[in-house]
Amino acid sequence: MDSPVSRSDSSSEPGDGSDCDLMAPLSLSCVYAAPPLVGPTSSVFEDKLAEWRSRYSLRSSIILRVPTPEERASSYIPGEISVYEAFFDSSLRGMIPALIVAFCNLFEISPSQLNSPAWRILIAIQNLGDL
Repeated sequence: MDSPVSRSDSSSEPGDGSDCDLMAPLSLSCVYAAPPLVGPTSSVFEDKLAEWRSRYSLRSSIILRVPTPEERASSYIPGEISVYEAFFDSSLRGMIPALIVAFCNLFEISPSQLNSPAWRILIAIQNLGDL
C-alpha cells in the first residue's frame, strides 16, 4: 500500500492537490514579503532631538536617533524602542514603568507596539495605584 505522501496522480493540472511531494521547493508565491509601510514618515530632525533632550531633561545615557525615511514607529529594530513625543509628555523618562512592563510581558509585545493613548492610560492607571 502506497503512502498518501508519496503518491501522486498522473494528471498534470496545477492546483489539483494531487501532487504531494513534500521535498519539492516552494514556489515564489510562498516566499514571505514584508508588509507595506504604514503611516507617515517622521518629521523629527536632529535639532528637534536636542530640543527634546533639554525640554524633558533626558539623561545623556539615553540615545536618541532620527529615523530613516523608510522607518515608521511600527518598525521593529532589535534593541531599540520607538517613542512618540507624547511619551515624554506623559512622564516617560527612561525607565519603563512596572505596569507597562507587566502588560507587555502578558501580551508578549514590545513597548514600542503601544500607541500614545495606551501609554497614557497605563501610566494613569499606575499613578492611581501609587496613591
